[in-house]
Amino acid sequence: AAIAALEEYRLHFGEFITAGIDPLIPMAADGDPATPLGGDELAQQLAPQGQRVLLLGASGQGKTHLSRHTALALTKARGLVIWLAADDYEKDRLGRSLSRAVGPFTTEGPHSLLAAATELGASITVIVDALETCAHREELLKQIRALQRKYPAAVLVSSSAGPEPQLMATSQIELADPAADERAALAQAYGA
Repeated sequence: AAIAALEEYRLHFGEFITAGIDPLIPMAADGDPATPLGGDELAQQLAPQGQRVLLLGASGQGKTHLSRHTALALTKARGLVIWLAADDYEKDRLGRSLSRAVGPFTTEGPHSLLAAATELGASITVIVDALETCAHREELLKQIRALQRKYPAAVLVSSSAGPEPQLMATSQIELADPAADERAALAQAYGA
């Protein structure tokens, strides 16, 4: 039953994340335009258990675009990906946010999925998008770290607000300003 639930979730989440996704626009990161960062590369950084990666960049630099492609790469690699919109979090209610995040894709609860993935040895990644929109960032990050003590999850957090000491990031990636053609492609991809 655990395998079936996980497969059902992956199928529906994968359909959702793929719907309307524009082709990957590799991003220059950490001031190195010669080494563009794509979803597969970021997925590899998240592969080891317990990773906490902070993806920084100004609004419109492609953090969500890159995060979606990373979620797709992780899902295709048979991992469990939970996408949390940071603005959905209410103080001390991570369980509620997780339930709302997985609800559209399965009838199982988030902890059942996390337990099944752990039991099966599947990678687990929680993606927190747009942390700067969360009214209770510090509390959310504390609860994410607590979740990592219970389950072998990696975490990807995107933010335009700057370093987040409460995340205790194992790595931080700062997206470089996109070139004019990259910015135009991102704007077109998101209808701006």
